[in-house]
Amino acid sequence: MRKKWHTVDAPAGKGFLISDCPVMTAELLGNQVLPGAGFGKENTAVLLPLSPEKLFVASPHNRSWRIVAEPRAVDMVNLLAVRFAHRNVYANVNSASTQSLVDLEIDQIVFGRNAFLPSSNSGVTSASLVG
Repeated sequence: MRKKWHTVDAPAGKGFLISDCPVMTAELLGNQVLPGAGFGKENTAVLLPLSPEKLFVASPHNRSWRIVAEPRAVDMVNLLAVRFAHRNVYANVNSASTQSLVDLEIDQIVFGRNAFLPSSNSGVTSASLVG
C-alpha cells in the first residue's frame, strides 16, 4: 500500500500477456530487474497486466513510469509473465513468437526456489519501462 500506483499503456502493435500467476514482482536495482523479489522490499515493483493494453504497476516512490511503454519494455514484461507462469499463458493474439517464448521460458520463476528469497540473481536488463 505504500507503493506509488501507475497504469502503463502498451504501444500500438504490442500487448501484455497474462498467466496463471498474474502478479509479478521485480526488485529494481539500477538498470537491473531482479524477478521474484518479496513484496516488502523497498525497491520492489509489483506488476499486474490488466488487459492486453494496460499494465498496473505499484512501484517504489523514487521511480517514475512512462505512460506508454516502449515496445522492448512490453517484451520484458511479457518475458516476466511467461517466466512466472506455471502452466498457462494468455494472449489476445495467437502468434508463433509468443508460442516460442512460452516453450522456452515458462515456469522459470518458482517461489521458494528462485523467488521470494533474500537475494535473487536471475536478473534481466531493464528496458525503457521506467523513466
